[in-house]
Amino acid sequence: MRYLDLNVEVTAAEGRGYRVEVTSPSGGECAATLPFPLHGHALERRLQGLRLALLSSAANVRRLTMPDERLVQELGADLFDWLFAGDARTLFDSSRQQAAREGTDEWLRLVLRVRPPELAALPWEFLYDSRRDDYLSLSNPLVRYPEVLEPIRPLAVAPPLRILGMVARPSDRNELDVDLEKRWLLQAVGDLTADGRVSVTWVPGQTWRELRRAVNQQQWHVFHFIGHGGFDTENGEGFIALGGEDGGTYRLTASKLGQLLGPHHSLRLVLLNSCESAQGDHREPFTSTATVLMRRGIPAVLAMQYEISDRAAIEFARAFYETVADGLPVDLAVRDARLAMTLARPTSMEWGTPVLYLRSSSGQIFVPTGDGHRQERAVRPRGPDGASRPHQPTHRPVQRPPSPPPPAPPSDRPGPTRRTPPGRRRPLVVLAVAAAAILAVVLAGLLGLPLLRDGSAGARLVVTVPANQQWTNSGVDLRQGQWIRLTARGEISSAPGVRNGPDGSRDQHALSLLPAERHAALIAKVGASGVPFLVGRGTSGRADSAGRLYLGVNDLAVRDNSGYYQVELAVTD
Repeated sequence: MRYLDLNVEVTAAEGRGYRVEVTSPSGGECAATLPFPLHGHALERRLQGLRLALLSSAANVRRLTMPDERLVQELGADLFDWLFAGDARTLFDSSRQQAAREGTDEWLRLVLRVRPPELAALPWEFLYDSRRDDYLSLSNPLVRYPEVLEPIRPLAVAPPLRILGMVARPSDRNELDVDLEKRWLLQAVGDLTADGRVSVTWVPGQTWRELRRAVNQQQWHVFHFIGHGGFDTENGEGFIALGGEDGGTYRLTASKLGQLLGPHHSLRLVLLNSCESAQGDHREPFTSTATVLMRRGIPAVLAMQYEISDRAAIEFARAFYETVADGLPVDLAVRDARLAMTLARPTSMEWGTPVLYLRSSSGQIFVPTGDGHRQERAVRPRGPDGASRPHQPTHRPVQRPPSPPPPAPPSDRPGPTRRTPPGRRRPLVVLAVAAAAILAVVLAGLLGLPLLRDGSAGARLVVTVPANQQWTNSGVDLRQGQWIRLTARGEISSAPGVRNGPDGSRDQHALSLLPAERHAALIAKVGASGVPFLVGRGTSGRADSAGRLYLGVNDLAVRDNSGYYQVELAVTD
């Protein structure tokens, strides 16, 4: 595979104009000084329309070609028409034709060097060629290439690719569900961890001291941060919000983060996933952080320029890390991940949220040693859209015990109701337990359904399970060997216009905690770290372990769900 780079550099010119220089892969050049067509209130209205379109598409409340998507297309078309005006348009078209002529191993890559900060903050990832109805970053790798002195060479990596993850939730900021955020990332790389190609280790706390200790423990290849970020106007620098000694916010500036990470030469990629978008400020917080990290020696930084939803985050992380773990260029991995996002959710515009900063001319930051990863990639089953299918182990039938004695008469006593207001995900990124590890024991777990608040035989309870939270604590502690029966009713919605009962929807879904079972079905687990199993409309069996019973919905993106299931629990000895 070889890149054909179309280089575009934008610099400030005298007066109110900007100089745009374009160089084609064949060496053709052109330059022009142009006024930018949007400024002031007109530009702010366009950017606000883009933000609203992203929010709307992430919530799944719109159809394609609605007015909010046209706002995105109009802004993208204005940016494209300005960047590729006159002779620059000719160079763009000839470069595209050159890549098409030279075969499938040739990729046209758009390399942007936008120097003026007021223009660098614009969402160039939405560049739109209206002649072809084509968003450029969905068809070709698009890279923001900052001005750095020394290039980097790929690092030889023997699997697994080691990811150091960190989730920070200072007490004075919007709360993050740490366990949920970790499950998002783990779910995204579930197949890869099961195959031994990726490993994920978490910083045990949220302070700079714990981050420093974790970074020094071994050689890491990727740092994946999930939390809050911002821009310090006094210092003119971005920061990430870690926990302070008192539990409040400690602002770790980009330069200090660079000092922590930069000397570790094995660390080639930093992924910054903030829960705060850049509303009200043209300077996107992670834009500054990303460029500072690159000057400190980090070869690639991937940041989110807007808030991103749960479903988009998991699709992006899954496709991105799979491609990177296979040793392919990181910019191609971002393009593949954008495509995966739009294939999984055709009405979403969130594929334009990730921004890649890169100082490798080849895009190659890792080279896996050995050929095991290549062989695995060749034999992995793929779906009709080319995406990898999760590993599906074969299960043996589970022997059920004889029928239990009849249960005691039902009670009308209502169970606890816990409702969490629906909302969008605080970005990123990103996830749950590996599908392969879960599926291997799903059916075996059917004999371990514990019950009972006090463990006494004959007790019954009705628990309400809201659809918009991952797990509901039933308050029931189970004893090993007790006979348990669960019976469920109710209706929930896991997507606009889609309603289903406890048995779930008809189809399997990529965002299911148990991918082999119906999406949004009722599930359960024993203990906070127990293995989930299917309940559906009902199931029964003897508990093979003791612990607290949790009930939930087979959906990894629950925050936009509505409705609830009511589950009647009965236990006998």
